[in-house]
Amino acid sequence: MSIDIELERPPVEPAPESPDEMENPPIRIIEVFLHPLDYRSEGVALTDGPLELTPFVVELFGSYIVKGIGASQGRMARFHEGSKVQQVSLAIFAGATPALEGSREIARFLAHVMQGKNSSPGDLAVVRALDTETDQELLAILKLDLQRGLRRELSREDKKTRVRLVPVMDLLPDAERRLQKCAFIPESPHSLPYDLMILDNQAAGRSERSTANFFIADFLECDLIEGPREFTRKLPAETERWLQEEGATPVVAIEAREAVIQALHEPQVDLNRLAESVVPEPEKRERYLAHLEASGFQGRSFSTDASAADRLSSSLTYLLDNGVKISGDAEAVSALLQVEDDPTEEGMVRILIESFRFERKY
Repeated sequence: MSIDIELERPPVEPAPESPDEMENPPIRIIEVFLHPLDYRSEGVALTDGPLELTPFVVELFGSYIVKGIGASQGRMARFHEGSKVQQVSLAIFAGATPALEGSREIARFLAHVMQGKNSSPGDLAVVRALDTETDQELLAILKLDLQRGLRRELSREDKKTRVRLVPVMDLLPDAERRLQKCAFIPESPHSLPYDLMILDNQAAGRSERSTANFFIADFLECDLIEGPREFTRKLPAETERWLQEEGATPVVAIEAREAVIQALHEPQVDLNRLAESVVPEPEKRERYLAHLEASGFQGRSFSTDASAADRLSSSLTYLLDNGVKISGDAEAVSALLQVEDDPTEEGMVRILIESFRFERKY
């Protein structure tokens, strides 16, 4: 059972692209190499040249890359020493290996890694592209799972128009569909805190030995690392865990949560300064900092991710007994709820909700 509290707002139409955005896209496609994969037969069909860069191809693969890089599930990673994909990528960037041959090596290696794995056929796209904001080349490695669909065919028989639907088994994902596995390797990683960005939705939450993790562990041969986005998400969760373990009163907990969210909207979070605002008592403050260090905050400061901070502050959810939750727009929930600091004799939190509207939803 849930109680959803949200503001009713008129729908907002997406703003049309400006002429400048259309003429200067965030990603400029240089070359696209598409290699069909079928792990249950020959393994891989290596192509002998790049795709023709038609407007549709440019738009489609540009969309794949922009959405993959911007996905909230994306993670930073570091290559293992001797990673095959890293070696080939560096050779392509340096011009020591032609992009076509490099893409074929990457496709062959993926087919080898996938031998014996229970995975559906698909295509591997290796894309040379330019990040127009940084003027830096990148290599996008996209595993494209083929889709099923229907194609309409028209025919004339006996002066009558006939329509039939023909199954199509090898459709590429459209531009709106989220890719499951992709990696983005910048040309100059030495200026960044990572070697590559990874999006692997199929491996999320699975054990390191799961076959779904082949893309990260066996193919890319890299380790995920925590960056600004992960630390930004992690700080409120770990603070909440500590507040619950300490048995903080409702009012103290609310003030601490608000202090954390406010701190995340700064470019950098100083954990010592944050602890002073969250925990006034020195002894508890040291316990709070020790809890954060044990949960992965090795330094006493970190850079934040603005988009992750915005998402955290835009909505608010409170979990109550028996599966009940109160959730909705953060400002709306805060305005409707009043929480008393003193618990009841049974130790329960007393919450007062004031609303003009009280209507059951069916």
